[in-house]
Amino acid sequence: MTFDFASATDQELYILMSEAKSELAEVQEKIKLINHALEERYFEQANEALLQQGKDFGTVTLSRDGHDIKITKRKRREWDQDKLRAVLDRMSPEDARHYADIKLSVSEAKYNNAPPEIRAALTDCTTVHLTGVGVEIMEADDA
Repeated sequence: MTFDFASATDQELYILMSEAKSELAEVQEKIKLINHALEERYFEQANEALLQQGKDFGTVTLSRDGHDIKITKRKRREWDQDKLRAVLDRMSPEDARHYADIKLSVSEAKYNNAPPEIRAALTDCTTVHLTGVGVEIMEADDA
């Protein structure tokens, strides 16, 4: 028999949510500890395998004791803006446009605090997309 969440009372949903959050936190911590143990155990071997491929970053799969262990060394490249601007300025405009991405944006705080005439002009330049909905149930302070 499955639980009918749609017809549950708010109190029942609150209890279920509290229990689920607690269980999720425990499971997430357990997964974190397991991942850390696997990283400690296999990082050097994965690093050596990547270096043999001439790579500093990437994914390698090690086969050990009947299991495949996939280790991924991720990277996030950060660019020195002043140096990059200087290099791009020395390139032809066509090459600079080809290699560099330029993104103009307005911070949400500045947009929200802009004078009405500026905000009206900026509003024509923006589209707002829903990226998710958060729902939370909690016990009221007076409960």
